[in-house]
Amino acid sequence: MLKWILRFFYIMIISVATLYVYGSANYGRLEAYYAKYLANDLDNDTTYLNGINTLMNLAYYQETPVYQFQSDSETHHLKLSIHAIGITNKDVYYDGLMIFVNELEIYQDEALIEKPILQITAHLSDATYKSNNELIKSPSIIYDSTKEFPYSYAPTLFLVYAPDYLQIPDTETFSTIERIDVSYSDGTKGEDGKFVFDTNYLFTGSDHVIDENAYNKVSDLSLDASDFRLTQTYGEELSQDEIETLGLVTDRGSLKEFNGVIVKTMAIYTLIVLALTYILFFHKMVVEKIKEKRYSKQIATSEGPTEEAIFQDIEYKDENKK
Repeated sequence: MLKWILRFFYIMIISVATLYVYGSANYGRLEAYYAKYLANDLDNDTTYLNGINTLMNLAYYQETPVYQFQSDSETHHLKLSIHAIGITNKDVYYDGLMIFVNELEIYQDEALIEKPILQITAHLSDATYKSNNELIKSPSIIYDSTKEFPYSYAPTLFLVYAPDYLQIPDTETFSTIERIDVSYSDGTKGEDGKFVFDTNYLFTGSDHVIDENAYNKVSDLSLDASDFRLTQTYGEELSQDEIETLGLVTDRGSLKEFNGVIVKTMAIYTLIVLALTYILFFHKMVVEKIKEKRYSKQIATSEGPTEEAIFQDIEYKDENKK
């Protein structure tokens, strides 16, 4: 009985491990795609956002941003764009928005920061965004340009008109975005191992005057939910004419080129599982079978038929006997 319980837990562990390894392999595929097609095109909006459309499996993004800010600062330059997006999850369609930051040129002590770390934060009217099993009011992402995607994310923050994002629990209403902040770090980390961000925001924007210190500050960032909730006007099934009229990009690249990453990873994993399974459950049995065969062979050899002697004694007759 104990053996069967152990086998059951072993199967469960292998099943969970398989899902984890496959997920890691898929991340590897996304990383390979990003490295080849996007890593050097962050400032090319069309190429980069088409790639994000592929990696994030968006239904679409609107090519012309609903809002855009382009800094004229000589020392702390960035471009911030906010696009309408659509996603599908388990055959359910959701509207949303994407905050995208690029065209970075940040000087600190008169030296250009080659690979800045960004933190993009949206301040909501209500605690609706789920993070670590807790609803919060200020969702954020950290874009670490020294790491590969998807482990560093991308300089994009997605907010969706859906539960655990913008929808207020137990209601049909949604949070509104009251402010957007962008912070930067030169990669320095504190004693807690976290990045140390400049005390002044790289960008902060709202629809009213903000007191916080920032290198780039705007008070005209007013976002209307109707600009993003396209399904309320056009329905979930957009016609080709509506897609073209609204300037929606539905094209995606193909990840098939990088399926070999998954095949290679899963092949190695399968060999490891087979070897481990053999050692745990079959090795002892195989060794015992081999020992039994050897023992049987030895017994058969020791108890085999007696061979006739090649030379035998010759009996001579006594000539004196008659």
